[in-house]
Amino acid sequence: MNLIKEIDSRIISANLAIHSDAAWLLQIVFFNDVWYLGCECVGGSSHGLLRFERLDRLYISQYLGKSRSQKEQRSNLEKLQKLLDASFGIFLGYSAEDQNKFLSKNSSDKKEVIVTVELWFDEEKFKFACEKTKRFPSRNLKMSPPPKGSSFVKDEEYQKVFCLPGTKNEHFLHRFEVKSINVVSK
Repeated sequence: MNLIKEIDSRIISANLAIHSDAAWLLQIVFFNDVWYLGCECVGGSSHGLLRFERLDRLYISQYLGKSRSQKEQRSNLEKLQKLLDASFGIFLGYSAEDQNKFLSKNSSDKKEVIVTVELWFDEEKFKFACEKTKRFPSRNLKMSPPPKGSSFVKDEEYQKVFCLPGTKNEHFLHRFEVKSINVVSK
C-alpha cells in the first residue's frame, strides 16, 4: 500500500544521492516498507529532476529560506505523481529531460522514453513470478494466464493483469510484460 502525504513548499539543502545543490520538497511516500521523500532537484547537473530519496538515508543540512507559490508546488507534485504512476517502482531515472519528454503532450516525445520489457517463463518460474507481482502496481503489468490449478489470484484487480496470450514456445509458455518510463541513462 502506498501512503502519500503532500508537504509544503520549502527548499532545503540536502545530501541527495545525485548532483544537486538543493531540493524542493513535494511529498512523502511509503513504498515497500520504506518511507521516501519526493523532491525536485535544484541546481547542479540534475536541475529539475523529480525523484524519491529514502528518508532514513537523507540528511538535510539547512532550510534555505525560499518558498514558491502553491500553484507551482501543486504542478510539480502532479508531475511527480504522473511519473510514479507510470513507473514500475519508486526510481524515476536520472534525466530531467527524459521526464519532461514523458510528461509532454506530444505523443512522439513520450514514445521516445517509454520502454516495454517482456519476459518469458517456464511454468515453474512463472508460478513464482505471478505470486511476487502482487507487490507492484497492476496498472503497468500484463501477464499470460496463471498455470492451471493456481488459486492464488482472487483479487479482482490482479485478474485484469492476466490478459496476454501465452507464447508459442514449448519451453517458455508464459509471458510477463511491463511498460514504464525508461529509467536507464542513455
